[in-house]
Amino acid sequence: ITKINLPNRLRIIGDSAFRNNQLTEIKIPNSLEIIGESAFENNDLKEVEIRRNIEINGFAFADNTEEANDFTIYGYCGSTAFQYAMEYGNHFVDINGKKCDIYVLATDDDFEFEEDNGEGTFVKDGVRGYFRYVGSANYVEIPHEIQGVDVTSYYRMFEHSHVEGVKSTNKNVTNMWGMFKDSQADELDVSQLETSSVTNMGSMFSGSYAIKIYGLENFETSNVTNMENMFADTQVNELDLSSFDMSNVESMNDMLKNTRANKGYARTQEDADKFNGSSGKPSGLTFIVK
Repeated sequence: ITKINLPNRLRIIGDSAFRNNQLTEIKIPNSLEIIGESAFENNDLKEVEIRRNIEINGFAFADNTEEANDFTIYGYCGSTAFQYAMEYGNHFVDINGKKCDIYVLATDDDFEFEEDNGEGTFVKDGVRGYFRYVGSANYVEIPHEIQGVDVTSYYRMFEHSHVEGVKSTNKNVTNMWGMFKDSQADELDVSQLETSSVTNMGSMFSGSYAIKIYGLENFETSNVTNMENMFADTQVNELDLSSFDMSNVESMNDMLKNTRANKGYARTQEDADKFNGSSGKPSGLTFIVK
């Protein structure tokens, strides 16, 4: 086999599926979730682009080039594609041209507990509130447990912070209300943020200073019901929401109010119509299907 077209709804490529062939080019569909062990081992591939944070098993792309470093993987810094490249000695290039910074796993000392009665808060030692990040790292990996509490909410966690990138693998998180509200970072990388169980993204980026927000096109939003004020008053110049599944969203009031974005992308025409018809959307912003 020298060429193959992978279907857009493909979820899993099994172990050794295309091993020992002569493939020279492949396009990984955004629907893919798992690449099995040795799936593309011993072909004639020179490069591959992996945009989503998928499971990549051992030796998936081994022995395609004489030297491991001659094989190039395009993806996002900190992603599973990045981790695979580092483990197997492949050349890695960030899709956005960024220099890859190492994400630092936050500790208990990097968080303060703030009293608050908002919807995304929880009770700790008899007091209702939320965890706010006060550490110094620019790129942060959020632990699944903070100060003895199993984390299920990122409510206001990085509000007003200068953090430039956040990584999370916690599938128990359901609330991201105000997570990056009034963020002070010039650029924000959320490409490594696990969102599959999230129901509340209200005010998530509201008031953010970031001109670019990387990784929005990776968001899994099929369970989200609230997107009110999600991008209100943001400075971002483009909104790629082409992965956003809006089928369960019940409230998106002022989702795009006063954003400076002048270009937007949607998953379907139905979703584009929802964005374009949302309250407060600037007249200069139009969403099209990507």
